[in-house]
Amino acid sequence: MKIIQITDLHIGQENEETMKVDVRGNFHHMLKKIKEADLDLLVISGDLCFDRPHADIYQWIKIQLDKYEIPFLAIPGNHDESKLLAKSLKMDGLLKNGELYFLKKWGNWTCLFLDSAIGKMSNKQYLFIEKSLAEATGHCLIFIHHPTAKAGVHFMDNKYAFQEMEKIQNAFSKYKGTLNIFCGHFHVDKIVQFQNQNIFITPSCYVQIDANSTSFKVDHYRIGYREIKLLEDRILTGVFYV
Repeated sequence: MKIIQITDLHIGQENEETMKVDVRGNFHHMLKKIKEADLDLLVISGDLCFDRPHADIYQWIKIQLDKYEIPFLAIPGNHDESKLLAKSLKMDGLLKNGELYFLKKWGNWTCLFLDSAIGKMSNKQYLFIEKSLAEATGHCLIFIHHPTAKAGVHFMDNKYAFQEMEKIQNAFSKYKGTLNIFCGHFHVDKIVQFQNQNIFITPSCYVQIDANSTSFKVDHYRIGYREIKLLEDRILTGVFYV
């Protein structure tokens, strides 16, 4: 199973100012590279919209994905609206009380897709996590927009971290194996090992942030994606810049 993860597209509306970055051009360029990669699934892990969610942005994204005939799943980020995203991308059958979270299985891999769009989760979603992890056999991976631990990215850790770290860590700690967590949000390429989690932060399709700065500062404008290969007994993963 070969998955490609992209994140933090920050697609604006037509003629919207996006810090002079051609976000739509970036997305086209990324899809061309992805199409060449012989993937089984594309996962878009949040922040599809630049600032505020708009149906026409999601619809434009869906048209591009259909044009390239790329199979995909998506979860929302903090610049998205879960119901609007799900409806526009034809994923509304996966909504649960306004949250977009669900489970998929491939071979001996259990994969949870979580909704952290508002920086926290409902109690029902936490129950889903605990039940799914309790029933999981084989290996487990998770896609979520927010990193689930502090990552040494000072501006984002201080200003925009997930709001319920203790609660989500309590849910994850009940799993006896290793959780491989794939996220975005921080606009960096980082790996964090914390408790029973390997947290892989994937760079943005927009801009990358200077991890050492306590204020917002662009590090560079190269866009990246993550390749995830699920083998019988291991994960192979790496970041590639376009």
